[in-house]
Amino acid sequence: MYTQSLGPAVVPVGTGAIGVETLSAATAVHGEYLICKPCRLVRGGFYVTTAISATTAPAVAFKKRIINGSDTGGSTVGTVTIPDTTAQGKVVMKDFTPVSFQPGDVLSLEHTVQASSAGAGYYLFEFDDKPEANGNITDRVASA
Repeated sequence: MYTQSLGPAVVPVGTGAIGVETLSAATAVHGEYLICKPCRLVRGGFYVTTAISATTAPAVAFKKRIINGSDTGGSTVGTVTIPDTTAQGKVVMKDFTPVSFQPGDVLSLEHTVQASSAGAGYYLFEFDDKPEANGNITDRVASA
């Protein structure tokens, strides 16, 4: 049976922790995670900490980037729409068509549709393991 753990597959990019996303704020990139080992993004979601009370349902996107901070060569893996009137403590999840990530790729978390009033929470995402030989990973090089 294959039991390799995913371990620390991702680490936040930047100096601060990626905290609560305020959905009534202007749309923007909320944060990025650097991929440390081969894996596939299979699911995304949003944990609501402040109830959504909006006439426009907010949305968040999960994007694959090949360079942190740059949309060049990037693609959207999936988008999660948070229904207006979603209560505090609820988790909105969506299964994605699995997309492979390699070390050096970046997962970008982006607020793409602004809530017309209140709403906030945390991004959630799930990777599964994608076993790969180091020799097949083009961005991984041996140390001198």
